Amino acid sequence: EDQIEMISQNPNVKMAAMKGMQASPASVATVYWDTTSKDVYLVVNNLPKPASDKQYQLWALLNGQPIDMGMVDNDVFIGQKKLLLRMKNASGAQAFAITLEKRGGEISAPKGPMYTMGNL
Repeated sequence: EDQIEMISQNPNVKMAAMKGMQASPASVATVYWDTTSKDVYLVVNNLPKPASDKQYQLWALLNGQPIDMGMVDNDVFIGQKKLLLRMKNASGAQAFAITLEKRGGEISAPKGPMYTMGNL
């Protein structure tokens, strides 16, 4: 929680509050993107626990193109506390989204349903 506060107060950090989509209207997650260091942090506020053969994947969207930002480890759903997850770095992004993919994820484009999305 303190770490989240520290990151969110950094003037170089942009926040994307991702709201639930049709597949899961109650889902909420937040991305903090440091535009200087390019670090991307994900806070899973509320996402349903995925089946063991599925995994959430974070995407950055730039000019309509999805960029893989990494997978959310299913272990984060065991504790149910708000965790700050370090994801892949993003050099550019206009929005972020989370999809539910097969375990291990997709490389170039999401195939599964979109759970959350938010613009910067």
